Amino acid sequence: MMRTLPLLFIAITLSRSLFCLPEQEMAKQARQLLSEAKFDEAAILYQKLLNRQAADDRSKVGLAVSLIYRNGRNYQNDLNKAIALLNESIQLHSMIPNSNQPLAFRYFQLGIAYWYLGRSDFALAAFDRCYLADRSMTAAVFNSITILEELGRFEEANQKKQFYRQIATENSVTPNN
Repeated sequence: MMRTLPLLFIAITLSRSLFCLPEQEMAKQARQLLSEAKFDEAAILYQKLLNRQAADDRSKVGLAVSLIYRNGRNYQNDLNKAIALLNESIQLHSMIPNSNQPLAFRYFQLGIAYWYLGRSDFALAAFDRCYLADRSMTAAVFNSITILEELGRFEEANQKKQFYRQIATENSVTPNN
């Protein structure tokens, strides 16, 4: 009986450490899952992190990105939740001086979420704000061109293409056609 008690204690301790990871380790694991395109698993961890620390901006953004790309059964709900999380984060970063790159990333993901939700005008506005926040985010301009072409707004798409070619040339990037 005495020998089983320490083994039981070790088993309980190990199971707790597996299911109750410290926040830093859980966040690291969530980022790893996100980078491996394991969006369902990443979403679960980011949600757990938010349950522990509701104001954690990185977890909000991580969860939003996971929800956008996981294409789950409740995809419309996932996209709406991602949009809400990204808007909260954008509001926060809008008040922080010199946070253009994080702000641009959030606007870019917001544009993707709106685009996937079928709200093209909101997506176009988000991609415009993304590019204004960080001029190196030329993918936002390219996405705007694609959306405009999908909508049949070819004159606007051609104007954006000219602009895209100009900025791509200025940045020594080969423009996508």
